[in-house]
Parts: sequence; structure tokens; C-alpha cells
Amino acid sequence: MSCLIGCSCEGVIGGKREIERGPGLSVLVGRVPGARCEAFHLSQGQWSNALADKESLEDHLSVDQETRALITMCDPWTTPLIPVLDKFNTNFRGVPMLGGVASGAQKARQNVLLFNDTRFDEGMVGISIRGAVRVESVVSQGCRPIGRAMVITKGQGNVIEELGGRPALEVLEETIQLLSDEDKLLLSSGLLIGRAMNEYKPRFGRGDFVVRNLLGINDVQRAIGVGDRIRVGQTVQFHLRDASTRP
Repeated sequence: MSCLIGCSCEGVIGGKREIERGPGLSVLVGRVPGARCEAFHLSQGQWSNALADKESLEDHLSVDQETRALITMCDPWTTPLIPVLDKFNTNFRGVPMLGGVASGAQKARQNVLLFNDTRFDEGMVGISIRGAVRVESVVSQGCRPIGRAMVITKGQGNVIEELGGRPALEVLEETIQLLSDEDKLLLSSGLLIGRAMNEYKPRFGRGDFVVRNLLGINDVQRAIGVGDRIRVGQTVQFHLRDASTRP
């Protein structure tokens, strides 16, 4: 079955060319003999029901025993991404969920999601791949760590209040001040934060972190908000987007 999904984004890559903050279109077309593909869309209002139990999640994401992978694209404003991934990983171990998050918008309803011949501005679109096909995944992140890795010593929800016993915003400001002039220019492309996947490593470098967006700062509390749930004791490090970074 033919199907199509897509989303708006801040930058696109095709071949050896990358375009950021300008008009561009990147298209991936595939034909996989032996595979059956089904596209789906979940609106913001459907998530509560979809996350209620395994059967509901199966129905909404078009997952069954023959599913080999999901390719998904979602709007971060209207998709509870962390709960979705937690539930998916718990219920469908061994089935990778690939894809990404729509970007470029400054608030909800500004991103665009494509679902076959329909356009949406919220929720998640995806393709369920079933049948006689093997799917292998790799991770490529165009970011690199800056400053040094630090432990969250105070915070809750998605707000980091202290890093290494110091106000989180103070640590961030110090990290930026110590950057080279070249790296400071990259700040316009985005500042992010990485959560260490293995906190017991003696050293951390590129590829050791799950990278999330910085959502905002609180000048009064000297805290920072991140696009993930955090806990005291986690190791994190700030990251820069860098087009020259390679996996």
C-alpha cells in the first residue's frame, strides 16, 4: 500500500547538501518488496485514550505481531512524546520507533504534518511497516557537547534548578562565556542539553547523550526548562548544533 508522511522543519538534508533557516525540501522515496505499510495520524485529543492500555496503543499506532518498525513525525506542542516513548518501549520491545520531531515553530499550531493527501497542524503522523522485511536503525545527531558534564542536584518535572550544587542558569551562563568566538556564532542555531545514556562512564563525549531542547529560563529562580523529564542524580551536558558534526 502506498502512503506518505512528512513535516515542516528548521533544516533539511539531502545527499551532501544541508539547508537551514531557508526554503528547502528533502524527499525519501522507498519501495520495499514483501513489506506492507500503513499510515496513521493521532490528534492531540486521542493521546489519553491511546495511552490507556496496550490494546489501545496497538490500534492507534497500527502495531501488531508482524510490525517491524514505525516511522513517525510529531508536533512537540501537541504530542506527549516522553510518555509515548515510555509506553511504546514497555509494550513493544524490539520494535524500533524511528523518525523525528517537527521544528521551526515558535508556538503550537505553527508546524505542519502531512498524512497522505491531508495536512494537519497537531499530533503525530507515522507509517507502520509490517511483513517480510528487516529494519536496522542508526542514530545521527548533528550536535556536540560543550562545557563539562555535570550532575543535577536539584530539580523536578522538566525544570533543572541546580547543577553540581550551583544554580543551573549560572552554570549555563558560565559555559557560554567560555566558548570560542566561533562556537558563540553557533548559538544562533540553537543551544541544547544532553542527558547521559550511561551515567557510569568515566568520560563523556559526542554520542553519549540523548539530546533535548532547552525550553526556557527562569531569571528569578536561576533555573532552566528542558524538553524532557529530569531527576536528581542525572548527568547532563550542554550541546551546540553544528552542521559539521558527523555521526
